[in-house]
Amino acid sequence: LVLATLIWAAVEFALNADRAFAQSTTILQLGNLVPLYVAIFVTHFLHELSHAALTKYYGGHVRTMGVMLLMLTPLPYADLTSVWNFRDKWRRAAVGAAGMYADLFSCALATIFWSYAPPGALNEIALNLMFVTAVYTFVFNINPLMRFDGYYILSDIVGIPNLHTAAKKQFNALFRTRFLKDQENPNDVVTSRRRAFLIGFFLASNAYRIMVMVGIVLFVADQY
Repeated sequence: LVLATLIWAAVEFALNADRAFAQSTTILQLGNLVPLYVAIFVTHFLHELSHAALTKYYGGHVRTMGVMLLMLTPLPYADLTSVWNFRDKWRRAAVGAAGMYADLFSCALATIFWSYAPPGALNEIALNLMFVTAVYTFVFNINPLMRFDGYYILSDIVGIPNLHTAAKKQFNALFRTRFLKDQENPNDVVTSRRRAFLIGFFLASNAYRIMVMVGIVLFVADQY
């Protein structure tokens, strides 16, 4: 059922892509900021609730759920630190993916509703939900190059805690030994395969972050 919903939504978006991009040009306009914030709040609530529900299903303890201020914006959160007690890395990864699962399903439902709803308030609400979940999931959350759910899932699967820190450490070690001609620190010695992965991850993650920052600046500038 979920897969069929995602495929249906993808088809509807492909058929109405021009209309979606035309409507998205006003997504950051002053008159749409309140609906946009409501869409962000609702999708974040479903996202965190999905994390918490799967944590409880696997026997973990959700210490607290509530609302935090992120850049002066109230957003839902859930304390899922008990997940790190799970011995099975695939369960930890599944909890990390649960929020994205909720985002994708919410995005699919919003897309289907938007494609059939006539112009008006309900159509605009669906567009905001679709925009928020799509951007947050595909640009940030699912991508392991950003330090969101996808990053922690990758860190669990490859078995490297603090993946970004380890990658930065290997890049700095390579720079010191190759360009500054320092002696290699024994604590920095890893297998060549692991070093190649970490350095590649470090370079790709920083390049992607710069690309996203530039993209956001250009999008906001175009909106205003």
